[in-house]
Amino acid sequence: MSTIDTACFGLRREWLIAIGDQINKEFITQERLMKVGLGNRQADALIIWLRALEYVRKESGGLVLTSGFLNLLEEDPTLSDSSSWHKIVLKLIEPSCSLPFIRWYLLHSTRFTNKPREALLKEFAVFASPRTFSTRTLDNAFSSLRDFMTKTPVGEKLGFFKYNRSLISRDPELPSTKVLKDYLESHFSRIDNVATSEILKKTSLIDLYGESIEHRIALCRLGSDKCV
Repeated sequence: MSTIDTACFGLRREWLIAIGDQINKEFITQERLMKVGLGNRQADALIIWLRALEYVRKESGGLVLTSGFLNLLEEDPTLSDSSSWHKIVLKLIEPSCSLPFIRWYLLHSTRFTNKPREALLKEFAVFASPRTFSTRTLDNAFSSLRDFMTKTPVGEKLGFFKYNRSLISRDPELPSTKVLKDYLESHFSRIDNVATSEILKKTSLIDLYGESIEHRIALCRLGSDKCV
């Protein structure tokens, strides 16, 4: 299990902006990330996040940033648009995501209210059974999640992580029709020919956003380009 246990750093907005500005098409190494301003453990953590998001790919000389990541920053250089963060969240729910606790949090805890960390970790441990994780591993995983949520708009602004007096609640904002349409078209060649029920069955969208996403999917299938 990749827990991002290098001092429990979550993905940070300023890190993504910095590597887009200063590294671009060069190889991603710990040393180069440290020159950008990250500490050695922060650099290790960022590489784990980039791998999980498939924002880096392997070449003969090492890791390089993918066109998908560079396009994200080209469209939103300051990562100030909430749509950029919905795109990141949608990547983290994919089966290829190598951060099981992050993915579990996003998909299996949609409607809890005022839940303490201990209860959250216990639920994950039950879900992951028969695999077992040490208390330290689970604590590291939660710290990485909390750091990611509190240092990016994903948490409070988009409603994925409302942290009040050590209690966690969640009421995620829906993505725009454009973001959702782009996501669906990456999974289905013609979304207008796929029933909404089939889309819900073959994706994890309802687990992520709740039942209200069904209407937004219907708008995409009808060809609406209205970003609501």
